[in-house]
Amino acid sequence: MAGERILVIGGPCAGKSTAWIHIAALCHKLKKDIKFYVLDSDNCAEEQSDGLPNVIAKVPECWEDYRNHLDVFVNKVRPQDWLIVDMMDTPWDMVQRWYVERILKKSLEDLQIEYRERLAKEGKKQGNALFSHMGSINPQYFAWSNKFLPRNPCNVLCTAPVTVVSDDGMFKDDAATLSIFLPCGVKHKGQSKLAHTFNSILLLAQPKMF
Repeated sequence: MAGERILVIGGPCAGKSTAWIHIAALCHKLKKDIKFYVLDSDNCAEEQSDGLPNVIAKVPECWEDYRNHLDVFVNKVRPQDWLIVDMMDTPWDMVQRWYVERILKKSLEDLQIEYRERLAKEGKKQGNALFSHMGSINPQYFAWSNKFLPRNPCNVLCTAPVTVVSDDGMFKDDAATLSIFLPCGVKHKGQSKLAHTFNSILLLAQPKMF
């Protein structure tokens, strides 16, 4: 039986990074034989989990770390365990940076500046410096994410910040993304097809303060 596949999205301080910690704490309290393997881009899992013995966290610092740590986790998880990726937009950013540095032999920042200068010379205002390279970047990303989504070897919970949904213009979101997120007005940051691999998406928000 396939495990859970949950995406938790929301703005700053909405509770995304603590959602899985509550589950881990409850499992420990109930003495459940369940481990939580965490790819922690924020470097806060150890502190926030307060030393829970069922939490094993790694802090990836580059795209190669994401690949290597995931391989180790996937070989260790059991069906009852949880794989946590907090935040899911970070590996998407990292794979793009890795590609630019390895293939184009320059920094992502330099590429973006060069692209903006070219747009200015051509009298254009909008564009994506990596659009023509997505045919090479996406396979790298999906070779990584397909190891746990959608054929998850255990329960999976990922988090991501949010950005505004676009239903017109050059950066209009695809129909599937609009069908999921347009009623909310926001979507996850990261790879655009990410949401389609989860069976539950939770949007967290802070209560309004008066």
